[in-house]
Amino acid sequence: MLLDEGILDSLMYILRAFFFNYADVQRENGEHSIPVETYMSDPNFFHSKLAANCCVAFGKAHCAMVRTSGEEIVAVNADGPVPITEQVAKMLYEVPHHMAMKTESEGEIKEVFKITTEMSEDQAEDLASSIVSLSMGKIEIRLQEF
Repeated sequence: MLLDEGILDSLMYILRAFFFNYADVQRENGEHSIPVETYMSDPNFFHSKLAANCCVAFGKAHCAMVRTSGEEIVAVNADGPVPITEQVAKMLYEVPHHMAMKTESEGEIKEVFKITTEMSEDQAEDLASSIVSLSMGKIEIRLQEF
């Protein structure tokens, strides 16, 4: 459903654009997280935080849907509650979504949307960790290329 409606596509577009903007700031600081005063006045921070909150809610819903489907309920419930980061990572890994890819043709840089079907579990976990951090008001970009 998230793919059919394009909801996850839009959320990921907002989040990736925000993370790209702050990846350079993080590299300049040489730290794992970015100081709060760097981004608190940026209006894009508030839009991206809202997108991250929506992504977390979709991750929880996706995980809940998987928990209620037959055989997997025993395996998931045996370990106790699933951390939010893992729920979001599971959604990102299992639900294909469109991603903006920058391509250069005839000297022009264009964005082309491709469906992401080859996201690894590690990439999904890194991106989920960054999304969950953003939903809590912190910028911690864990992906080198996303």
